[in-house]
Amino acid sequence: MGHMTSLPGKGCHAHKLVAKTAQEMAAAVYERCAQNNEWFAENPSQDRYVADAWPLFIEQARSTLAQLLRTTMDEGLKKEIYDALILDGSLRRGRINKLQAKSGLA
Repeated sequence: MGHMTSLPGKGCHAHKLVAKTAQEMAAAVYERCAQNNEWFAENPSQDRYVADAWPLFIEQARSTLAQLLRTTMDEGLKKEIYDALILDGSLRRGRINKLQAKSGLA
């Protein structure tokens, strides 16, 4: 399963490209939020924040990759993104089912 990244203890699985994009988004949010001294005092470790928060950015990461798929001219990148989104689709169903089960909606 070299194509998946999981968040230990939280059971979140995503294709490695989707996970990497979500992690980069979480890091960018951390950079903006860390400018607030009170927030930074409560969240001093960017690595810890990203490790905990990246699953919250998975759907945004998928949307960003889909947009890039529509706009890039690089055929190799298009194939990589397309494959990642297709493979992540089955994992996505599992993530959604798990969230629904936890919230009592399943």
